Amino acid sequence: MTHVRTKIRQAIVTALAGLTTTEDRIFDTQIYPLERAQLPAITVAVEKDNVLSDWSTMLESGVLAQTYEMPVMIRGYAKATETVQDVLDAIALEVIEALKADRTLGGLSKDIRIDDVPEITVSGTGEQPIGMITLGCMVLYRIADNAPDVPLL
Repeated sequence: MTHVRTKIRQAIVTALAGLTTTEDRIFDTQIYPLERAQLPAITVAVEKDNVLSDWSTMLESGVLAQTYEMPVMIRGYAKATETVQDVLDAIALEVIEALKADRTLGGLSKDIRIDDVPEITVSGTGEQPIGMITLGCMVLYRIADNAPDVPLL
């Protein structure tokens, strides 16, 4: 049994795989620093879900159905060269277009939206300076208390 939360994260990774700028360099929950050869790349990380108590309902079966907001941080990385901002902007555009193509992530969520204005930072620490763009997304999903592996739409 796989929690809907995991399925959503995996669906986002799948939706972002094969973008023009980052190709197949997308990482689910980055643990280790990215190597220079892996750039440009994207990482996907999920943060703490929030229960929307106003949206909780009792199903006809007597089971509680709850709606959650799940913050997702999508970060694009590129080598810090004179075109770093252009590359990061291209990553942001491609990510937004890919996520808008299927806002329900194949029926796993009620909606996904970009919540934050993309933020660019450039770091000169380490062997290779890198640029990073962060896009904060919010995924809205619904599950029954007795079936956290099955999305409710």
